Amino acid sequence: MGKSRVASLKQVTIPRLELTAAVVAVKIDKMLHQELQVPLQPSTFWTDSTTVLRYIDNDTARFKTFVANRINVIREATKPSQWKYVRTTENPADLPQQGPEGQELGTVKNVDRRTKFPAEQRV
Repeated sequence: MGKSRVASLKQVTIPRLELTAAVVAVKIDKMLHQELQVPLQPSTFWTDSTTVLRYIDNDTARFKTFVANRINVIREATKPSQWKYVRTTENPADLPQQGPEGQELGTVKNVDRRTKFPAEQRV
């Protein structure tokens, strides 16, 4: 599932925005598992942020409050092994931010990118 948000007018760093997006993904996953009431396989979370992946994998560093609180939410609901890296150019969730022109939205290139991503990246 991809979710686009508009960034705040205040100066917020990209790693903070990416970390917030990871928390949103975890909360959506948790809600789906609770509400669907059917057995589901553990989810895999994809991010193009190496910073977020390092935060999640690092269990020895002490983070500042903002980062620490969000990492705690992520670690309580997921395992580091559930988090995978995807290149920004292959991330279908980044299509809105990359802003293809209107005539490009329905092209084979964009449709292929969205439909092939899960199959190509399966572990």
